[in-house]
Amino acid sequence: MKMETVRFKHERGVTLIGAGPVENTQVSTITGMADTVYCADGGLANALFEPHAVIGDLDSATEKMPFYQSVNKVLIHDQDRTDFEKTLATVTAQYYLCVGFTGGRMDHHLAAFNTVAKNPDKSIFLIEKNEFAFLWCDEFGELCLNLGIESPIGIFPTTRAMGESRGLRWNIDGLELAPDGRIATSNETDADQVVIKITTGKVLVILPIGQLSNVLKTLF
Repeated sequence: MKMETVRFKHERGVTLIGAGPVENTQVSTITGMADTVYCADGGLANALFEPHAVIGDLDSATEKMPFYQSVNKVLIHDQDRTDFEKTLATVTAQYYLCVGFTGGRMDHHLAAFNTVAKNPDKSIFLIEKNEFAFLWCDEFGELCLNLGIESPIGIFPTTRAMGESRGLRWNIDGLELAPDGRIATSNETDADQVVIKITTGKVLVILPIGQLSNVLKTLF
C-alpha cells in the first residue's frame, strides 16, 4: 500500500496524543515541554487545547469531542497501520513525546512498543504516568546520562542485543539479551552518570518520568 508523504515538518519536538487513558495533568505537563500537538484519531478526546491536526482513519474522533469542528483533519485509510503509525508517518519532528498510547489495554501497549522498535530513525518517547521509554540501538553510539545514584532504570531488548555499560548496579557487559531470553529490567544506577553502549541490536531504555526533562536536554 502506498505510504503518505509527510505533511507537517517541525524543527523541534512535538506532542502526540493517543486515545488511551491519560490524566489531564500529564497532558498539561508534556505539552508544556512540546506545545505543538497532534492527536491520533480518538486521542482528540484527551486534548486540552486545539491540536495542529487529528490524524488517522477518523473512525473514533466524533463531533462530541472538543475542537472537532475546527481542527485540521487528516484522513488516512489504511488498515495495516495503527493511527499511531499513521501520525508518525505524517509528521516529522526532532522528537515525539507520546501520551495515551500505552494504557488501558495490553495489546495497545505492545503495539506501541512495536511501533517504537520499527522506527529507529524517529526519536519517540512513550510516556506513562510514572515512567517513559525510548529506543537505543547499535547505530546511536554511547548514551551518557546524569541520572544520580539509585535511579531506577530498565533495559528491555526488542531484538537480540549485546552491549556495555558503566554506572549500573548490574552492568550488561558480555550479556546476550533477547525479548524471549535474558533482559535487564529492574536495574538501578550506582553512580551519578550512566553510560550505555549497545553494540548489537536494539533496546528500550525505561526511566522514571522525573528524568524526562533531563534526558531531553541531554539528547537534544
